[in-house]
Amino acid sequence: MGCPHACIYCYAEFMQKMSGHAEAWGEFVDVKEFDENSLAKFLSTYKGERIFMSSVTDCYSPFEAKFKNTRKILEILSSSNVNLQILTKSKLVLRDIDLFKTMPNLRVGLSFSTLDENLRAVFEPRASRISERLDALKTLKEQGIKTFLFVAPIFPAITPAVKFAQDYSDIADEIMFDRLNLYPAFKDKILAFIGRNFPHLLSLYKQIYLFGDNSYWTDLAADLEEILSEQKANYKICFKD
Repeated sequence: MGCPHACIYCYAEFMQKMSGHAEAWGEFVDVKEFDENSLAKFLSTYKGERIFMSSVTDCYSPFEAKFKNTRKILEILSSSNVNLQILTKSKLVLRDIDLFKTMPNLRVGLSFSTLDENLRAVFEPRASRISERLDALKTLKEQGIKTFLFVAPIFPAITPAVKFAQDYSDIADEIMFDRLNLYPAFKDKILAFIGRNFPHLLSLYKQIYLFGDNSYWTDLAADLEEILSEQKANYKICFKD
């Protein structure tokens, strides 16, 4: 439990209250110990099922380099037909290409909220650099691994979603887009962040997140669809009506 990337937009921050930790979310990680034989027996029941790694704690956080829990799980799943999808913000994913090649129903994605390294350091302080993630995607695809580039969360008027569509749709097998969703637990936090750092955009964010105006997303979805259709790219726009 926990994730050291410390992304300012993390939707799982509410889990800090259930963790027993006094530290802020992003400042602790509890590493799970498990018996590999018991886990192998449990995972053997997942034939043909879908498994997603990972939605709350990045399975390639910096601590994975030491504890290797993700690799232990992949070793158990290797050569199986499990439908596995991995999403990460870490270049460490390249370490396990040898195991990925044994899994016919695997997709590996890397997510991005910006192309600006200075903004990356603010949005996702301890995640891999943008260039490292892009290089990881290219390498995975070159090695025959099915890949996807996930542009998410899209910060309105900040995340260059159109540029991603124009310039990066070909570095992965699929490109996906999803909006910044502001859940009640951290809506005020993000709006305050926008007010401090992008005051010229605060009215737009209030229009979207306080007054429910979805026209920004409707227009963006149309622009992305036009670009990606022209490129004959394989894509998914998660916030499209």
